[in-house]
Amino acid sequence: MSTNDKTNLALLQKIKRLREKVDYLNSQLKNKKFGLSWIDVPESFDAESENKIPILEEVPELAIYNDDGKPTHILIEGDNYHALTCLNYTHHGKVDVIYIDPPYNTGSDGFTYKDSRFLTEYPDGTTIHKNHPLRHSAWLSFMEKRLRLAKDLLKDSGVIFISIDENELTNLSSLCNSIWGVSNNVATLVWQKRKGGGNDSTHIAVDHEYILIYVNNKSNAKWRVGYSSEYLRRYRFEDDISRYYFDTLSRPGLNNPIIYDVECPDGSIIKNGMWQISEKAFLNGKRNGDVIFVKNDDGGYTPMHKVRMPEGRVFRSIISNVSNKDAADEMEMLFDNKKAFSNPKPTRLIEQLIEIPNLSKAPIILDFFAGSGTTLHATAKFVKNGNNAQCILVQLPEKTWELQNDEKVAKRGNEITFDLGYDNLAEVVYDRCKKVLNGYNSSKTNTEILYSENITLRKLNNGAELIRNVQQLKEDNLSLFNEIKIAFEDGVLSVKGKRIANTHIIGLGGSLKYYRTSFVGKNQPKDATDEDKLTLAKKANCLLSIAENTLYETESTDYYQLYTDNMGKCTAIYFQEDYSKFDEFRNKVIELGGKVNVYIFSWTNGSEFESEFEFEDNISVKSIPQPILDIYKSLNI
Repeated sequence: MSTNDKTNLALLQKIKRLREKVDYLNSQLKNKKFGLSWIDVPESFDAESENKIPILEEVPELAIYNDDGKPTHILIEGDNYHALTCLNYTHHGKVDVIYIDPPYNTGSDGFTYKDSRFLTEYPDGTTIHKNHPLRHSAWLSFMEKRLRLAKDLLKDSGVIFISIDENELTNLSSLCNSIWGVSNNVATLVWQKRKGGGNDSTHIAVDHEYILIYVNNKSNAKWRVGYSSEYLRRYRFEDDISRYYFDTLSRPGLNNPIIYDVECPDGSIIKNGMWQISEKAFLNGKRNGDVIFVKNDDGGYTPMHKVRMPEGRVFRSIISNVSNKDAADEMEMLFDNKKAFSNPKPTRLIEQLIEIPNLSKAPIILDFFAGSGTTLHATAKFVKNGNNAQCILVQLPEKTWELQNDEKVAKRGNEITFDLGYDNLAEVVYDRCKKVLNGYNSSKTNTEILYSENITLRKLNNGAELIRNVQQLKEDNLSLFNEIKIAFEDGVLSVKGKRIANTHIIGLGGSLKYYRTSFVGKNQPKDATDEDKLTLAKKANCLLSIAENTLYETESTDYYQLYTDNMGKCTAIYFQEDYSKFDEFRNKVIELGGKVNVYIFSWTNGSEFESEFEFEDNISVKSIPQPILDIYKSLNI
């Protein structure tokens, strides 16, 4: 074949490939009949993860342990796509709350995407700039895979909160509508992240971001937010029905007062009194004790009635009582550097979000874009206030260096970490978790928000009560801070505690286990060979212990492993095809006592081993590794 013929043949082949791409892109657009449409951009992952089975492996030297009875949290280092895959086995339908703060795709936030079609040109992925032709398609392809995996982790009553700004708000809303359904969209919150500044804006100074809220089943989302301790102080009395306080019945300032005569205990009559309840309700209240008479200094009487505490208050759609300045102050306290992250979220913001749903007694809270670790910080505070919540964080360890304003920074997504001596972003999250749980010394002056509330005209009418509550809060916290400051600014009443520099910050307690995503076998789950299954069974210990929340290994041999939660619950794993040590394993399991979940390697469903423990009511038997592969295959992994 001549050189010209070879050239023409190559050209024809190139034209054919281009036509195939055009046909593919047209089919992509035609298949989207209604709603959000975008070109699916195939994502590539590291070579070691291709055609293998994802697992989790513990890094035991990074465990944090406090013997205080509080929950053990989980930090997973790795790509959140693989972590979510693993969590779909360990936590399918178990998660109460997901909060994420994903890349905003502003075009300048460093969002990087590995387009599998161009790996030869961009082996580490390409940064999606503002004018990138696939800017929104790449981001939507990235988010869709992860949100679909996340949905299956939520309980039927579970809720997801997603922070975003105007760059992808519309696209994200449409994407979530397609995943959860429009009927399961609860609301879009507006968070006023700053007050003032922004004078360098070209047109409008944007002071807010958004938080989308979706649930798996909206019929279960009948939420009421609990009251603060300051609010509860008002309801100082309690009977068999509820807490209450006494308030005067007289309301002469009402537009339509209810007028009738009232007889006092001494027989005197209050003529044409203006009251806030009907005469019938008044008489019933006198009979059952809900209405009393208080004698005045002048000898007269004031009718009072019980005001009962409502079941809860609804959360408002605008959040303005916490700002990004609070987050910057937290970073300065934790890392002695306000620039530790460029866009951290304030802990109090996440605290408020996880208080919205009526959580179970031991809720699980997940954040698979861990950022600076704010969600675990908020969860630890939630636990300190009497809740038994567990937090799971996922953080990619990626770190790329570049110069910015003559300072060395690590940049990924919408997070920028200045060089504070860490090797990767996961280390920053880990260090914050360690400080939050164990306590730390801060060389910076620390200010902590103890109370903040938007003050309405109605609340001002009860100004005396409000002042008493705030003063009581101040007295309760004097021993914990060097200074307590009460301020009223922009309609928000706040109480802040201030600690001077070089102060030890007491840890919030709780423990943490550190895991990394890893991969086993030589094939994808759907094509797993017997050899792959044997390898998975031997490496599944962390998946199984996490699934049962028995995170502490007590014994490990070449044939079996034992785990506990330190409260009587155990997990026992026999992972070998060779059953020569099974009797030894069985005897150890029976000796454990308490609730025991037993996992046994089986080529079938493991039913052949149930008879080994048929008289042990506290023991349940499950098989490995096939159920893990079945979950993965259902995800099309």
